[in-house]
Amino acid sequence: MPTVGLIRRLRFRDDFLALRRDGRTVRRGPLEVRFRAFDGDQRNSHGCEPRVAYAISRAVGGAVVRNRIRRRLRVLMTDLLDRVDGPPGGDFLVRVLPAAASCDHATLGHHLAAAVGEFSSEEIR
Repeated sequence: MPTVGLIRRLRFRDDFLALRRDGRTVRRGPLEVRFRAFDGDQRNSHGCEPRVAYAISRAVGGAVVRNRIRRRLRVLMTDLLDRVDGPPGGDFLVRVLPAAASCDHATLGHHLAAAVGEFSSEEIR
């Protein structure tokens, strides 16, 4: 089942705190990805749709640059999660470092795929 349109935003403070406390972080190139799988209770309350947040500071560039990177990452993340066997259930935080401003779409995709690939399929499902 494709996840297109089913990726939700990670929005609440408690969710960010839990992600920081229990999440696992992987850094590849100009991206740092933190992931925390849903436990049983969260899977029931949130369903199986992944939740994603993007942290892109002003150090990366102006608003146009930050929004361009965010749009690229949204498309890339949707494509990545479509390739995972079974519906993924968990929280992702993608932190973008300033070097990403000079990366093209393919390079960002390579780094994001490498970072998300570090999390096993069992963790993501």
